[in-house]
Parts: sequence; structure tokens; C-alpha cells
Amino acid sequence: DYRSEAARVRVDQAAISWNPLSLLSTRLSITDLDIIGVQVEPLSPATPTEATSLPAAPLIDFTPLPVIVDLASVSISQLVVQQPQQVFTVDTLTFSAFLQQQTLELSVSDFSTAGFQFAGDLALVLDGNLPIDAELRWQFNEELYTDSGPASGLLTLTGDLASLQLQHQLLEPYVVNSTGSLDTGLAGEVSGIDLTHRSNTLVVPQTALENLALNDVALTTTGGLDLLQIELTARIDSELAQTATVEVNADWQAGVLSLRNLQLATPTGQLNAGGVVNIGDTVTGTLQYQLTDSAPLDYVDSELPLEILNLSSSGVVDFSLLDSAPQGSLQLDE
Repeated sequence: DYRSEAARVRVDQAAISWNPLSLLSTRLSITDLDIIGVQVEPLSPATPTEATSLPAAPLIDFTPLPVIVDLASVSISQLVVQQPQQVFTVDTLTFSAFLQQQTLELSVSDFSTAGFQFAGDLALVLDGNLPIDAELRWQFNEELYTDSGPASGLLTLTGDLASLQLQHQLLEPYVVNSTGSLDTGLAGEVSGIDLTHRSNTLVVPQTALENLALNDVALTTTGGLDLLQIELTARIDSELAQTATVEVNADWQAGVLSLRNLQLATPTGQLNAGGVVNIGDTVTGTLQYQLTDSAPLDYVDSELPLEILNLSSSGVVDFSLLDSAPQGSLQLDE
């Protein structure tokens, strides 16, 4: 067992194979390190520290070791991190590591937990805000929806742990490319994100409309956890309208989606809407809309004994998506 002010650590079994003679060449070479059963319990400080207005210190102040550390193979299984309200379990962690001066190189061959796996290479400079260069491949083996299959992607990180530049490609079940930056706030600055996501085609599953797809999708998210600004543009293909386009401008704050503008345009008409959607245990909202369409019956795949031209409508829609059944009301303006 090991205990410090920060955590209590218990290891059930450990086996090491190393070459003591390697120290003669200022190199610590460990061939194999196998660890089974690790319990980590973070500890709260005895007396809470008070916030100060001092400038943020570097994330790490690491003194280089006098030897090179070479870990050829490290295997950890059954790692459990016990938080007060949560338990995090890692089934398997296998990696190699190489430390020279302030540069740490990691090659993770397997990280598995609860249906999630990742592997990849990572290089850290143990100085300041920890400059990083990483490429990670991940896979989630649970279905996101019926018959979706696994989800997988490739993440590339550069910068440092205070300000990250990232590129991500979702490979399954759709192809989505994401680029942008993430300010973590670890160095004292305000945390925030600036990300753009693009996809050529997203097929929407499990809808009443067959062959519903979003094409030429561009989604931008900027801001922070307190206020996130969202902009979306896409072209919609479905059995009702072959060339519809959608534009969304919204703010997300504390479980409330404020729609500044939602615009849906078809070859014959246009819908504009705005309002507020509350997302919690239930989804409720109020939307104001204005609709104009020169030929609304073009979307009906049947011949009706009537003709409607130049439709114009506006009003307010209240809705609630409950577990039992959706509910809603419509108020039309005169």
C-alpha cells in the first residue's frame, strides 16, 4: 500500500523484469512490468485551500532524471479509481514508455474499459503547460442506435494541456471531420472551445420518413460551459423534399437551447422559427414561427380534390416530450 496527501493506492500483485547492468550506461531498462489489481482512492485535503489571485503556476515543474528510463512493456489489469460518488474501472492498460530528459514518449497498445477501447502514440514535454503531440485511435463497441454497429474515430492533438489544437475524424457509423481548439482553463484562463464539424452525408436513423439524410453538414460550436453558441447549415434530402436547406443559430446555456433563428427553405416555401427549448428530465419548449409556401401540396404524394396556393401562416407552438406521450398546442395568429 502507498498513501500520500493526494491519494491512497493499493496494488494486489506486481512482477518486474529488468536489467540492473543497464544503469552502468545511465539507462534504466525494464523489460516487463505486470500489475494486477490496483485500487486508487483520491483523498480530499484536510483543510480546503483558499483561492488566490496569484498568477497561475506552470502545470508541472519536473527535474530531469540522471538516467534514461526505458519501459519496454507495462501491463496493468483491473485498475479501479474510487471517487466519492463514482467508480471508474479500467479492464486493461498496456503500454511502453521512454523518458529522456524532459521528453516522455508513450505508446499505448490497449486501453479497455466498459466497451470503450483506444490505442495510439503520445509525446509529452514535462515542462510548463506540458506540450503534447498525440494520435489516438478509439472504438466504442456498444450500438449508438439499432443496427448502428460500433463507433470509431481518430484524434490528433497538438499544443499543450492548457490550449489544445485538435483534429478528429469520426469513421463509424458516419464520417465526420472536426477541427478546432480547446482551452482547458488549467493555466488560469477562461475555458472554451472553438470547433467546426463537417460531413458530406449523415443518414438519419429511425424516422417516419424514409431515406432522410443531411448533406453538406457544417456545425460550429464556440464558447464555454456557461454559454455555447451553435451554428448549423445542412441540405436535407427526404421523400418529401429533395432540395430543402436548414440553417440554425442558437445558444446553449444551463440546459436551455435558445433558438435565435431556425430557417427551413424548400423550392416553394420557407419556415422561420425562434424560441426556447428546455432540455432536462423532459423536453419542453415554446416556438414562434412564420410559414410561407406557394405550393404546399407539392409535398403530398397523392392527388387531392383541392388546390392550395400561396399559403401564409404564423403562430406559437408549445410542446412537451414526456415519457408517456408527446403533447403540444398550436396558436395561430390572425
